[in-house]
Amino acid sequence: MVMMRFMGLGDDGPPGVRFCDLDPETAAIWRLPLRVPVRAEDVGTESEVSMSAVAEGIRMLLAAQPAHPDAAALRRFLQKYDRHLWDAADEARTKGDWRGMVRALELMTAIDPEDARALCDLAFAYRRAAPSQPAFLDLAATAYRQAMALAPELSAAQTGYGALLLERGEAEEAIPFLEHSLQVRVEQASALYYLGRAYGATGQDARAREYLERAMALAPSDPRPPYYLAVACSAMGDRAGAIAAVDRALALDPSSPEAQYLRAALEMAEEGPASS
Repeated sequence: MVMMRFMGLGDDGPPGVRFCDLDPETAAIWRLPLRVPVRAEDVGTESEVSMSAVAEGIRMLLAAQPAHPDAAALRRFLQKYDRHLWDAADEARTKGDWRGMVRALELMTAIDPEDARALCDLAFAYRRAAPSQPAFLDLAATAYRQAMALAPELSAAQTGYGALLLERGEAEEAIPFLEHSLQVRVEQASALYYLGRAYGATGQDARAREYLERAMALAPSDPRPPYYLAVACSAMGDRAGAIAAVDRALALDPSSPEAQYLRAALEMAEEGPASS
């Protein structure tokens, strides 16, 4: 069951309705006003309410007050909820069905073109589907830019766009977006990882090492940060650090050809040139 976090309860609404004060991030994610109606019987003492309780509260409020100031936003939320589009997008993501995720999120953004979170998720789905249709990368870039224009403080959009630029070989251009994402939310393993890669790609290996080590601490089961840490350490001449990092990457993903190649190269460098 999907839950929504709220900060506190406001005044009673129409019969059977209470208002919840959503925290700003939750409101941004679900494209809702900061105060939303909730079915009164579902409001307890916890700091979360179910999405279904919010949906029923919205129906009751709109039935009693169809001209409510937030009616347009609340109706858009109901359209997406009633069509199970969030569930469809989440299920497709879990299955790795990127085309299915694209379809669900394209419907969501058609209903609400200003849903920054849906645009951000759509951009992610485009990126994952791009190997079968390269034009999706351009669509992903457009969707990320739209999301950032609508919600400049949506860190996921900043991180995603920075990652896309990095994947396109534009590491220097990626850095400002990734740095901004970390200013919005400090401890993000993905932003730290991509920023470490971006600094490494621009020859700033000491900074790359700093961010990749932080990413490893936050995501210890991800083999990517230690691999790129090994690359940075190798570029800095720290072979011992590079070997320790690449061994960690291989322990997490023994089948990685990049890590296997780097490990072999480091062994050869340690041995030195063969004697004649």
